[in-house]
Amino acid sequence: MQIATYFTYDLFTLQTIPIGKTCNVYMLTDGYTDQLNPTSTKKFSTKQFKINLLNIQKLSMKRQKLFLEKELTAWIDDGKQTDDILEVGFNVWSGVGKKK
Repeated sequence: MQIATYFTYDLFTLQTIPIGKTCNVYMLTDGYTDQLNPTSTKKFSTKQFKINLLNIQKLSMKRQKLFLEKELTAWIDDGKQTDDILEVGFNVWSGVGKKK
């Protein structure tokens, strides 16, 4: 079974993103944001997901995971998951202000 095939490849360019002392990085598929609420038939939305990340960014990654799981479970309610969901979050420490 093949899910998707792409025959064109775009060239990659180097992107540099300045960070402060610490930075959280999140990578995800559209599964979470496209999840339907069974009562309203609305998607969770990228906008709401971004708001959630901004609200929980200072929590530990473990607590962020628990929050996002709880939020998704409440959103799905008694419905079914409609897409695969992948989220990866990690903290990057730049070493700025490092003691010698």
